[in-house]
Amino acid sequence: MTPVLVILQARMASTRLPGKVLATIGNVPMLLAIARRVAPPAGAAAFVVATSTDQADDPIVRVCERESVTVLRGSQDDCLDRFEMVARAFPAETIVRITGDNPLVDWPLIEKVLAAKEAQGAGYASTNLPPATFPTGLSVEAFSRTALSEAWTHGIRPYEREHITPYIIDAPDKYPQARVADVRDRYHLRVTVDTPEDLTVVRHLFHAAADILAPWEELIGILEAHPEWAALNSHVVQRRVHDSA
Repeated sequence: MTPVLVILQARMASTRLPGKVLATIGNVPMLLAIARRVAPPAGAAAFVVATSTDQADDPIVRVCERESVTVLRGSQDDCLDRFEMVARAFPAETIVRITGDNPLVDWPLIEKVLAAKEAQGAGYASTNLPPATFPTGLSVEAFSRTALSEAWTHGIRPYEREHITPYIIDAPDKYPQARVADVRDRYHLRVTVDTPEDLTVVRHLFHAAADILAPWEELIGILEAHPEWAALNSHVVQRRVHDSA
């Protein structure tokens, strides 16, 4: 059993920007950029892309197989079942959930969330617990394998099946929570990719950094130094949940 399993949730479907997970960023598909950025040190974690069995997601599988990235396919709509399937294939004590529309997430940020979870003895840790202070698009969730299994068993509402962690989040007494905060409130900055404007902003950042592995802090620093870039997508209303399931 590995201590940590990182699952990158990705689909081609998107309401506002179809196919965004394979949009080019830094000369590589965004999905591969994320896979490289979150690559853990040897033995620290397993990494799996979880996509659906829908034919539309075949390109994701082809890209992953070409680059020797582990990919598994599961239910199109029951994303909780998809995660449980991956967790059974790659047993781990802790599950980390990231999504295919957040290209600035990197392994050091994941480590920060894992450290908070361990230090506080939490069943769930996240950069998104309110009041969220990280820039929108630096979403990392970590939860125990037990919590995932119990959510899969007892989470019966469609919302719980589709979005994976609501059952866990809604039971803080059962799964104590660790809120991970940024050094200051930068939630107003937007580095997720859900619209064409978002994609333009992120491409600016990686072009300026000239390194697909640039630390997220460096990329956010570039964005803060270029308010004209931050303004490009400042009008975008964040969806309540990502649609890159």
